[in-house]
Amino acid sequence: MTRFGYCARCLVLLLAVALLPAASFAQPIVLAHIGPFTGPAANDARDLNAGMLAYLSQVNARGGVAGRKLELVTLDDHYDRAEFSKQFAEAQARGAVALLSPLGLNAMRALLEDQLLERSDMVVVNSLPGATPFRSPGHPRLFHIRASDRQQIEKILLQASVIGVRRVTVLVQDLRAGEADVRGAQDVRSETRGLELSIQEMPENPAALATLAQNIAASDAQAVLVIGSPPRMAGTVAVLRKSGVRSHIYALSYLSPDLLSKVAGPETARGVAIAQTYPNPMGRTLPLHREFQATMLDFAPKLTAYSAFHLEGYLSARMAVEGLRRTSGPLRAEALADTFRRQGPVNLGGFHVDFSRGNAGSGHVDIGVIDARGRLIY
Repeated sequence: MTRFGYCARCLVLLLAVALLPAASFAQPIVLAHIGPFTGPAANDARDLNAGMLAYLSQVNARGGVAGRKLELVTLDDHYDRAEFSKQFAEAQARGAVALLSPLGLNAMRALLEDQLLERSDMVVVNSLPGATPFRSPGHPRLFHIRASDRQQIEKILLQASVIGVRRVTVLVQDLRAGEADVRGAQDVRSETRGLELSIQEMPENPAALATLAQNIAASDAQAVLVIGSPPRMAGTVAVLRKSGVRSHIYALSYLSPDLLSKVAGPETARGVAIAQTYPNPMGRTLPLHREFQATMLDFAPKLTAYSAFHLEGYLSARMAVEGLRRTSGPLRAEALADTFRRQGPVNLGGFHVDFSRGNAGSGHVDIGVIDARGRLIY
């Protein structure tokens, strides 16, 4: 090849490179999901992750955010506090700007008590559980999408009072995280202040749990509320029914109907009422229903039933993207946190999130009851 021909070829290549869109060279925006993909809440972590990936895949197919693709770094904390801290450091090293929906008491205590956020440049978009110790005082870069445990308990106690319940036994897995929420929820409304509450720790020992359940069955309790991790709530409901407790049973939103039916059996699960912090993922009335279900169908066409955790992961990712799209300049944690506070109410297809008055963006709570087919009826 002559020197002229070589130079002409170089010129053509340079022109071709110059004509490529700038987005071709843009680094992806990294988000992280650290969850207990092994351990007692593995199914919930997987559903959260699938909902996130479904939405982010849709955004990437439409060009990403400002021409940048979105990458979700998925890490397993094994439901262990030290492992969560290790994976949090890994997410930070990989450049994550936001952590989506960390799950479990161990994760939340690592974030706040071990001050992981103080040593990072990440925001947290949504978290589970929603106990008051993780919200008050919380952290200025920790944003909650789901309603708090206190708001869920308030809704449960209000419904119980409306149907004539006056005596409620409350079983709490972790009294340090849950008792304040129960007392706080009871004090909110005059109807619930009249309830007689017996708050007890949920025993981990099977024999002790069976004895407690027998005592509840022999008592005059008209309803039982269980608060804890999904496996502990499911196992406790099974023991309560086996011990002869026939009163109303309530649980917080972390308990899925599928898990309860699997652990306790469909007949035992029937009639159990579970607080819900999001609209029905299988609903048909809201734009959110149609948007979420279409996104999931495109991402996982063989999946025919969606859980509340699928929807929660979807909404976590969607809210993060809303903030990313509105943030100008470098994507740093403080800038993204400031965007969340300044953007005002965000309508996610009929589900509203508003961080302008604080880091808790939604108080939506409904109550569903498991029917004979294991479905949650709202």
